[in-house]
Amino acid sequence: MHTVVCFVARQPGFRCLTELTRDPNFQVKAVFSHQKKPSSEDRSRSIREDYQDFRNFCEERNIPFFIKDTFGAAAVLNEISALLPFDFLFSCNWKFKIPLNDLKMARIAAINLHRGKLPDYRGLEPILRALKDGQKRIFLSAHHMEKEYDTGALIAELSIPANHDLGRPIELEVERLKEELFPFYPKIMFTAFEKIIESGKTK
Repeated sequence: MHTVVCFVARQPGFRCLTELTRDPNFQVKAVFSHQKKPSSEDRSRSIREDYQDFRNFCEERNIPFFIKDTFGAAAVLNEISALLPFDFLFSCNWKFKIPLNDLKMARIAAINLHRGKLPDYRGLEPILRALKDGQKRIFLSAHHMEKEYDTGALIAELSIPANHDLGRPIELEVERLKEELFPFYPKIMFTAFEKIIESGKTK
């Protein structure tokens, strides 16, 4: 059994967490998530709609649960050293940089999921940028984590047709494609784990 510390948020993160706990080959040692909405989305920073889902899920399974809602709080992860040893650090929809020293605590690898083709669409709004560039497919990538965002080596990727309707507002097309990718997050997560375990290679 491989142990995993999860940094997850939003529906893609919750789907990955759910499937990971169902797999007897993995044990979730702890979950880090967000409670408040980002200021870019809600200036009053109200509670996220899915926050209670994460909390209830972890409480029901006795999984340690931690909240980080500011860059300052996320820059010092004192809790993680108490979780040693663990095999994987897994990130999905986590909005802060994870300190390099904490990434290195994973015995096998630190993995992130990014909804964009790497390295072409690193960073924010990869689907929007891909549509503006006229790309015909939208990618979901799994990669090793490094100090900077979305810079680690690619582990696995999958794609779906963009089918961009030029008659609709591009913002609506972006949201549609985000939702179409939801079912594929657990799939690429497990593909990444399996590839690394089978190869015997660590970070």
